[in-house]
Amino acid sequence: MDKLTPRIAPTSGAMTPETPTIPIFLVQESDFLVAEDIVASLQSLGPCRAILVRHPIDVSSALASEHSVSAAFLEVPYVDVLNMKLDKIFNELGALIILTTGADDECQVRSVGWGILVRPFTEQMIHKELKGPRD
Repeated sequence: MDKLTPRIAPTSGAMTPETPTIPIFLVQESDFLVAEDIVASLQSLGPCRAILVRHPIDVSSALASEHSVSAAFLEVPYVDVLNMKLDKIFNELGALIILTTGADDECQVRSVGWGILVRPFTEQMIHKELKGPRD
């Protein structure tokens, strides 16, 4: 699954102030089953749209037509997020960044206000990270 997979079709027609917006999540994950588990956990919270990408290099093009993203789940080490400037992309879109690569970078990740999931993670852990940085 190398390209976008919308889970819920966007509403048709023009957006109006009354049009409810649903959260949009980007899930970058090389393992199809892990990606599907993350998406199912997100959908358990309510209607949403998930954009799935297998490789970090595809993130920028996958988001080309997006104006905002609620959160991004990235299977990328902290230093690679910075080197690839993914943090800048997601900051511009207003997204919470949640890394899914493990605990090695946890102090740095938490210090910049991002989330982190240590594998194996559960649906409850995903929901907890979506609440944002802890004080």
